[in-house]
Amino acid sequence: MGFVLGQAIKTYRADPGRWISYSRNQNWYRDPGRRQYFPVRTPYASVRSAIDQLAATGAIEHRKSPRGNLGRQSSFRATADLYRAYMNRPVPLVCAPRERIILRDADGGLATYQNSRQTDRWRNQVLAFNEMLSSASIELDGKLIAQGDAVWVRDEDSEERRMVNGTATLSLHRVWNENWQRNGRLYGCWVQNLPKENRRTLLLNGESVAEPDYPALHCRLIYDRAGKPMPDKPFEIDGFERSEVKRAFYTMVNAPSWDSARRAIWQHSKRWKELMPAIARKHSAVEDALCSGIGAQLMFIDATIMCRNIADLNREGIVALPIHDSVIVQAKSKSAALEIMERNLALQTEALDPQKSTPKSAHDVIENAQEKAPPHLIPHLHNGHSGGGWVEVAGHSGGGWVEVAGLSTSAVDLVSAYEALWHTPVAVPFKGLKLKRLFQRQAIRPDGPAAVKYIAAWCSQDLATAAEGVACNAA
Repeated sequence: MGFVLGQAIKTYRADPGRWISYSRNQNWYRDPGRRQYFPVRTPYASVRSAIDQLAATGAIEHRKSPRGNLGRQSSFRATADLYRAYMNRPVPLVCAPRERIILRDADGGLATYQNSRQTDRWRNQVLAFNEMLSSASIELDGKLIAQGDAVWVRDEDSEERRMVNGTATLSLHRVWNENWQRNGRLYGCWVQNLPKENRRTLLLNGESVAEPDYPALHCRLIYDRAGKPMPDKPFEIDGFERSEVKRAFYTMVNAPSWDSARRAIWQHSKRWKELMPAIARKHSAVEDALCSGIGAQLMFIDATIMCRNIADLNREGIVALPIHDSVIVQAKSKSAALEIMERNLALQTEALDPQKSTPKSAHDVIENAQEKAPPHLIPHLHNGHSGGGWVEVAGHSGGGWVEVAGLSTSAVDLVSAYEALWHTPVAVPFKGLKLKRLFQRQAIRPDGPAAVKYIAAWCSQDLATAAEGVACNAA
């Protein structure tokens, strides 16, 4: 009953003349995908009974399709009396999907799937995000947008308002297309429907916001997959507007063929015949990715990065609203958000780089170390440890932290240097090396695989800049 009423009121608010179609054929509800996603456990009986009862009371108008009519479904819409009663005593229109992990088939319909440990992890993560967002308050144009409110915006070049969301919700879900490697982005948060210029005016928990983002994210991911450097200005081509090039480039990335890309680009660019070859020449290093349909796979990668960002921000107590390749946070948290975003992007792009992702044995690591010049960092400091490998500790910097000024060793004694690190009462998070923490608690020595990873990092990274200012927690 509540589901039908909510749909009727929401639709009437956006367009009073619009009808909502539904099926009275029991077979339609037996589809496994519909049963998995429908918001009630017995959809056929619940929907049919609710609509019949509401129509009998005059709350909705009902157009019942005759039995056997396969050309048109039955439909309903709210009456003016129902909407008037709602406006006199409004109640929140809560949008609470039964399922937070959604898989769609090639035609865009709901597809059924079997739960696994991975889908359970994704679902629990989304529920944790929603728990954090449940206490957030967001204001637009001086008005607090509550759950279920209609969201209106006024365009800069017009005095008229238009509705961008009929039922506001901060509740998130993730959507995949065809398989678990395509898309997977977070959807549902009403601020995603706002134009960028309107998002800048939001107040999050009473404070102004910032929106750090990833410039040219998919372009960067394509080049990282190929192990090639991305051009400094990937969307600038002589004779074309940057916005025109950018739009056409991403159309070519998402399109499965050159012909389908051409049909899409000619609708917004009169010079598509010159533009498409120009883009192919500009990005000849990754030409195989153009018109390959790789876009949905890139969406899965950016969704993975964004979920890590939101999880890390939430652990820091920072409320974050995901906008696919950017996040909205309070302005005071912008620097922290940028640091987290850059770290997670670095972890992901390092995994994509085929040269960096090649597995190495411990023997290979040591052999390579013997051919590499020793990493001398900040000289003239020591911690009292003698021998081939040692750690330089600059001293306390307050707040229970000490600064590791560097690690110096001869190439042969690289392992000894690692051992020496654990002769001192410190635990290093290795920020400059773009690695995850190698341990969970302070003063816990990493295991053998972690040691090999540490040594490999020292062999492959430019430490002259990476290790500067590295902080570590005192044991």
